[in-house]
Amino acid sequence: MTRICTLLTAVSAATLIAADAQAGTLWMGTLTGAQEVPPVAVPFTGTGFLILNTAETSAVITVTHNVPAAIVVNGHVHRGVVGVNGPVIFGFPSSPGAPAGVSPVGPLTWAIPTAEVANLKAQGLYFNIHSQPNPGGVIRGQIVRALLAPSATNASQLAVANALDVSAGFSTELDQLLMAQAVGTAAGRSQALEELSGRTIYAQGRQAVETMVDFQETIFGHTDDVTRRPAAGIGLFAAAGETFGKRDAEVGQSGSKISRTTFMAGVDLASGEDLTGGLAIAYATGKDKFRGGVGETEVETTSVQAFVSAGQGVVFTGVAGYGWSNLDTRRSLASLGRTATSSQDGKVWSLAARVAAPMAFGGDSSLAPYAQIDMQRATIDAYSETGAGVAGLVAPKRKQDSSAVEAGATLTLPLAAAGGGLTARLRAGYRYRLDDGGDDFAVSLAGSPVAFLTSVQSQSRSAAHIGAALSGNLATNLTASASYRGLLSKDSNAHAVQARVALAF
Repeated sequence: MTRICTLLTAVSAATLIAADAQAGTLWMGTLTGAQEVPPVAVPFTGTGFLILNTAETSAVITVTHNVPAAIVVNGHVHRGVVGVNGPVIFGFPSSPGAPAGVSPVGPLTWAIPTAEVANLKAQGLYFNIHSQPNPGGVIRGQIVRALLAPSATNASQLAVANALDVSAGFSTELDQLLMAQAVGTAAGRSQALEELSGRTIYAQGRQAVETMVDFQETIFGHTDDVTRRPAAGIGLFAAAGETFGKRDAEVGQSGSKISRTTFMAGVDLASGEDLTGGLAIAYATGKDKFRGGVGETEVETTSVQAFVSAGQGVVFTGVAGYGWSNLDTRRSLASLGRTATSSQDGKVWSLAARVAAPMAFGGDSSLAPYAQIDMQRATIDAYSETGAGVAGLVAPKRKQDSSAVEAGATLTLPLAAAGGGLTARLRAGYRYRLDDGGDDFAVSLAGSPVAFLTSVQSQSRSAAHIGAALSGNLATNLTASASYRGLLSKDSNAHAVQARVALAF
């Protein structure tokens, strides 16, 4: 976590330094009578903006105020530091029937000289509105840099702010957003930066790879059932399950409630030599519902799974899967009064292998220590949003990887007293991620030429994997099982319940 925050801060600062001379910047002045020299006691106020272009050769000026039009004489940009009156260097033109300086002023384009750019950066320019009662100036506002970065409260917000602070002048909509934030409160700006960050899109890849883990665990559970089938032959099987849990919030990453419904149907072939192989089609629809009403991500995945299980004293089971995902994301941008939506596609694959060594004891009971390794990769197509206007995130095609090793044991107990060939299996394991689950990728906001990093935060590398299953015969060649498994770590947990049936021929 510290590594990612440090990286985001360093990259964001570097982006600001590199882009400051290459992108447009926003400047503003808050006009009041108190800033006049000498001060003027009036109830009037105003706000002026100046957008300096990338080449620092042109500025666009807008000013609004509430000085009555009947008393306005004119308005200008003056040269002068705080507390000092100075000469006019850019005059506001008059409009038909109204003198210069009547609100609203602009947008006006000013071919700003190099010397005045230097004065601007030294806070040596000011807006001034003149009136009949106060011909020397009724309200004045020193022009200063309008920055969002000071309102950022974490590294993720800072990355967004640094990009926006050099994104003026490229899009009318984006300029309006920047101006609105410039006159807002610090708390409001912080909320907007949080909403504009990519704090929810991490769940797209997470849902895809976790779905493949659900599928592989379904196969492992099925092969545990059919390895006890007494005769060789062809079999059909089906499974349906539900996964639920939560993710904790991280810096720049919203917490969520997880839900996922899975279905699988397949065929297998068992030989008389302790060899079983098969194919299955699986489907899942998963959702991350983010806390605080900030949106949700839904991922539908269809997959083909192939598996093989062999051995008796030592049992090897391998599973390979490939899937296609449809991803829908909705983000609520409450501070901007907008909702952003996105739909794209993805691909996902997985490999898993497990080795178990069943050891019989006490009749038909057994204890099977096992070791397992698995990996998944989701490839998510390029991301863009609709319905958000300028606030829409844009992200490139990206990948999310996951890999882990696990070791544990499964205890199998026949429940003879219950009749019907009931068998219980209890599982306990320790799962360790080989990767940290983190990633950083560049995103931007529509209308902005500057990218910033968003982060898929690291997950807990250690987790407990527990499970229990009850299986029995419904008929001579028909078996059914019900199972639970839980994956528990310090920052997330997932629980899955599932029912399976298998028919042998």
